[in-house]
Amino acid sequence: NTTQSINPSTHPSIMCRFHVTTILLLIAGAVGTSGSAASSARMTGETRNDGVPPSPSKTEESVRRLQSDGTPPKISAYQPDTNVFDYLVMDLDVAAINAAAARNDEDSVYDMEDVYREGGHSQPYAIITLRNGLPQPIAAGTACLGVDTDSESVRLYARKNYAQGEKQLELVYDDANTSPGGSKCQVGGLLKIRMEGCLRNEGDIYITGVDALDYFYDAELENYNARTISDFSTTARASMAQCGNSCPYEEYTKFVEYYGRYDYAEQWMNAALDLRPTEFENGDADWSKYDDLNVAETIRQGVVYLHIWMKVVERLERAVSDCSDCLSIICPANPENIWSQAVAYYSGSQVANENSTMLYYLADIRCGTFETCAPDSDTLEGGQGWSSVVNVEIFRLFSEAKDLLNRRSCLEVVAIKNRIIELMRIPLIQGALRYAHINANDQIYTEKHQVESATFAAAILPAIHKCSPDDAKIIYQAMKADSEAPKVDYPAVKRAFERNYECLNITCADVGGIYDQENNEYLPGAAPCSDSTTRRKFDRDAVRIAVFTFVGIGGALVVAIIVSYVKCKKDEADSKREIEMMQAANGDSELKLEENAVIS
Repeated sequence: NTTQSINPSTHPSIMCRFHVTTILLLIAGAVGTSGSAASSARMTGETRNDGVPPSPSKTEESVRRLQSDGTPPKISAYQPDTNVFDYLVMDLDVAAINAAAARNDEDSVYDMEDVYREGGHSQPYAIITLRNGLPQPIAAGTACLGVDTDSESVRLYARKNYAQGEKQLELVYDDANTSPGGSKCQVGGLLKIRMEGCLRNEGDIYITGVDALDYFYDAELENYNARTISDFSTTARASMAQCGNSCPYEEYTKFVEYYGRYDYAEQWMNAALDLRPTEFENGDADWSKYDDLNVAETIRQGVVYLHIWMKVVERLERAVSDCSDCLSIICPANPENIWSQAVAYYSGSQVANENSTMLYYLADIRCGTFETCAPDSDTLEGGQGWSSVVNVEIFRLFSEAKDLLNRRSCLEVVAIKNRIIELMRIPLIQGALRYAHINANDQIYTEKHQVESATFAAAILPAIHKCSPDDAKIIYQAMKADSEAPKVDYPAVKRAFERNYECLNITCADVGGIYDQENNEYLPGAAPCSDSTTRRKFDRDAVRIAVFTFVGIGGALVVAIIVSYVKCKKDEADSKREIEMMQAANGDSELKLEENAVIS
């Protein structure tokens, strides 16, 4: 007949809530587990055998010719949905820089710098002066019509908004966006300019909604380019570190943390052009020890491996973040177009011939040195008549991701984007190993080789440093820009790279070894290493596996919640009946009050 107290830890109402809360926590854990499972599947994968991926579909269409159905031309095996001509022609700026370097004269570096800073092919625009000013405001994008130096009509559009009365206008040439070869007006910083597509020096300009207006300008001096290689670095902070919730981008952050500069590529180039040392936190180069002719090598290679390489990454990242920002099928942005811009920068307009200069070309050239070319059956159209496994796989992923972006399957594109970046590092590593091997041989070493070695190293050291600062230091000390003949311990450099392959999510087979084509064998000490672990690679089914896993686990847990809830309610009802019986027997009002307090 004594008063019975209620233990909250065993009361049915409290225990019911405990069981349900526990199951909810298990669901949260399942979400994390499924995500980890997807990550694990991507990171481990199956062991690589020959590992040659399936070939993308082939076509006989040239990248330089519009297809008969009016769709944009393919970029090798990739079919863009929209025209990206004005991005493809960035390789013509690179080609102009290479041509200036090839002259190997006292003006070479100056001409290279002009193209680097002022461009010549992408997004050309004219700055004209109206004699009487605008009679009314016009908006950015307003169409204009004029006459070019060959007396042909030329279409342009306003580059920005202009107020009534303004006299100076910036007008963009529209053929840059509609012609497979880019605009016919090619001036900028080029030594050999092309004027036939440029607005003539004076005349009338017809602006939509406005009467004909009299203008004048100097066609040779006032035609510029809004997109230059230098801009890729000087605008990097805004586009990759301070660009909203999706920033900073992971790969770019590695470079910023290593070099201590947001515009590290621009600073590298400025130091080379001024023949002075860089001022980085890590990875310095002292260009004061070289002459212009040798420094020209780091300029022509740096624009591709430092500037354009990271611009490809920026476009890939931006496409994914814009896709994620879309709340419906109709988006304010066009992520698949931005993705195609990345493909254009990677490939260039000359991807189908021997004048190619971009990352696509680097991967194919290095595969011949390192025995990492794909079988003939998988050769991509264009290029050198053969294809690297890197390019075959990258172009398969380019196409797969574009289709996913069109379906707004944004999360699945993240893993593909990451895998493409991993694959893009392989030719850089191959280039660094090749020149380290050359520099270790006193009989063939030259300062030019050392400059090339330092440039390749500069493009890959931030990623190595993120994995192992000690190994990055070994590589840097062997490959840094220093005019004294280096004492390169090639085996040590090779091992320093190889220790980080797993961290970089690549394998010994991916990188290969330096092959002697004449003797049909690897050079001594330069054979591929052996993969002792399973290949950590992108698994395109990982996300789907994770989703199905979550659905399966989630379904089971939902059933568990229902069963637990029903049982809890039954136990609670039984408990209340016990309490009522005890109250009736003892008249214990305090028991009722205590029970109500616990339940409430």
